[in-house]
Amino acid sequence: MTVTACSGSTEPPSWFAQRTELPSCGEDEEHTAGYPDREARTCFREAFEADRPAELTRLTYGDEGESIRTHFRVLGSARYEIVGQHFDGPADGSDPSGRGRYECDRFVFVDEPGAGSDGAPETNAAGECEQVEHVSA
Repeated sequence: MTVTACSGSTEPPSWFAQRTELPSCGEDEEHTAGYPDREARTCFREAFEADRPAELTRLTYGDEGESIRTHFRVLGSARYEIVGQHFDGPADGSDPSGRGRYECDRFVFVDEPGAGSDGAPETNAAGECEQVEHVSA
């Protein structure tokens, strides 16, 4: 079940703003010095494999100037979630800005040595996640 809401408010929804702080593996941001952050990706994958709480934040950019900040979260007890923010770019009209939350059965990681995305978790690559919250900006 997905809960969707529209909001003119700039305040984040409580499920976003009040989420439990987890140990951070770091940030992995495209187009910055140090990208890709293999250390952060390895930290997160090891936490996932050990079912140890952790979070990895990734910032990616789309073809039309939009950006997406994604927080991949291992909650422990075989529970996983993705919490994300989508920011429109100047030419982007396809997806609304907003915040979303997904509950996941697992994470799928990119295994393509040499690729910029190698070792990074994917967002719902094989239907392993279900969107349960969405708020449009």
